[in-house]
Amino acid sequence: MKKLSKLITALLLCLFLTACSQAGENEKKQAALTFFDALHKTMTAESMEVEGSADIKAGTSISGDFHLYLNQKDDLQLAFLVNGSAMGIPVGDLFNFYIRDGRTYLNAMGTKSQSLAENIGLKPGEKLESWDPFLSLTDEEKVNCFKSVSVKGDAYHFVIDAADLAYTLDSMGSTTLSRADMDATIQDGILQDLKLDLEGEYRISDQSQPFTAAITMQARDVDGNVTVPYPADLDSWGK
Repeated sequence: MKKLSKLITALLLCLFLTACSQAGENEKKQAALTFFDALHKTMTAESMEVEGSADIKAGTSISGDFHLYLNQKDDLQLAFLVNGSAMGIPVGDLFNFYIRDGRTYLNAMGTKSQSLAENIGLKPGEKLESWDPFLSLTDEEKVNCFKSVSVKGDAYHFVIDAADLAYTLDSMGSTTLSRADMDATIQDGILQDLKLDLEGEYRISDQSQPFTAAITMQARDVDGNVTVPYPADLDSWGK
């Protein structure tokens, strides 16, 4: 009788542990799909502003704040403005990028140029969602992007599969990651806040360089009345 009761107890314990494992996998799957759905929904918003900051250290350091303005109610209009410092030296207009009337405009530390939006994969009339690199992924592939996830209300913490992300960052294999964590706040199906922390190594030829990167961003005024600011001399850039 004692042997039988031990056997029943062991079987119940195995069933309980299996159920816990499945619940964890289900939570991971649901969280992963919720994140990618929110990312795509955010990219399809008619308009929004995004504020954020980036701090990248790899021998030298680059840090700064950025501001993105988006209005795609009709034609795609976008401004991505970065101000910060390189190697500790303040740099105004570190990187300013614009899209208007099917053309792109770039001011990289004072060097200005323009080109067709088609050259970066945007066909006439396309919206920002066409840049979503995850649309072609299956649900299983989306789930496999993450090693683990924890959820508390509308706050999500993901441990990203560092090897997969490194391959995405550089398909030639010159980037390796030892850590890739992401925190996200999702409200009403919109990605409101995002924080990405990376640590790894970047190789050029025979030289390797450790690096860290911390990027934060917050989406604001989603589907609001957003005006995209453009420089008055934009049409003359690169001419």
